[in-house]
Amino acid sequence: MNVGVLTASLPSGRTGGAEAQALMLATLLSRKHNVTVFTRSAAPAPLDAESGRCEFCRRTAVGVPGARFVADVFGTLLQIARRRKTLDALVAYQTVIDGLLAVLAKRLFGIPVIVSVRSEREYQLHRSLMARIFSPFVFRHADTVAVQTPTVKRELLNCLVQAGKRRLSETVERKLMVFPNGITLPDFRPSPGRVVLYVGRLIEAKGVRYLLDAMKDCPEQKLLVVGDGPERERLQARGLTNVEFAGRAAGEELAGYYRAARVLVLPSLRDEGMPNAVMEAMARGIPVIASRNAGTPDLVEDGETGFLVDPGDARAIARAIRRIADDDELRERLSRNCLREVERYQWPNVLPIMEEELRRLTRSASAVKETVGTLR
Repeated sequence: MNVGVLTASLPSGRTGGAEAQALMLATLLSRKHNVTVFTRSAAPAPLDAESGRCEFCRRTAVGVPGARFVADVFGTLLQIARRRKTLDALVAYQTVIDGLLAVLAKRLFGIPVIVSVRSEREYQLHRSLMARIFSPFVFRHADTVAVQTPTVKRELLNCLVQAGKRRLSETVERKLMVFPNGITLPDFRPSPGRVVLYVGRLIEAKGVRYLLDAMKDCPEQKLLVVGDGPERERLQARGLTNVEFAGRAAGEELAGYYRAARVLVLPSLRDEGMPNAVMEAMARGIPVIASRNAGTPDLVEDGETGFLVDPGDARAIARAIRRIADDDELRERLSRNCLREVERYQWPNVLPIMEEELRRLTRSASAVKETVGTLR
């Protein structure tokens, strides 16, 4: 197959995100298929020696927000148009802008499209003007809408109904598929670290301020914050002596931070799908304390692989941190359960789900073309 992958950017010195999943999917697909990645980022170094059939097509990158949107739409569609006769299907990561580009390409060139929904903001139409304008159009015209967990699937359909789009909800339900994030298990045996760890962007939606509130109630514990963003300066200004900000990390540096961790905390208020940081921690046997939102409860089973708390509940976070810190037997049990749970998300188990859907869409598109050709 010849597959196009659309992602606005690729990971570069950052942690987690749809970008990392898009790059890994493209890399693994390229072992057996021809893959073209349409992105604003520069091409990265190959992830492994088996890659090599992956072409990176640089999209238009304009600094001015409004102009960037228009330039990206027309520039990317032109690049897809040049390859339209060789592309069998497109996979778009995020509904806007990449899903929009993909369904426009479908309508112009007849290329089948899978749109991967990455966060709540993409379907909670009341929260985003862009989602309100474009997401219904994208969901309606995509051949397949992929979500990361069963909970996100239910939430997406319910949100469309609540937005007064019951017929669209019924249409989308018929073409929904669950395609979870993939994980590569680390090649080392887990051993309990000593620090409380946060990995992710430092933005308001991540709720890190509530984690810092919790650390005030856990003065004997040390928090390591890995990541960067516009909230960093404000968070650092709180001056907590048991909190260290490490900045961005990737690769072996990030692996070292995971090895130092006793527990990972993800206190997000919203905008999660299936958090990479949670999966990466669980793959190392690190229990997780996470907010009860989006697809996180499909990963973290309360009392079994970690603890779930309500968004913004600093006291609950503090209680969970102390429980894990004070009870080695509990932590060991949670750790074993994490390792067992995350095994099913290994890429060899996840990749065939996408490959089979791509094959199905390709076969359907070929059948339609043959029928049209016969009628002519």
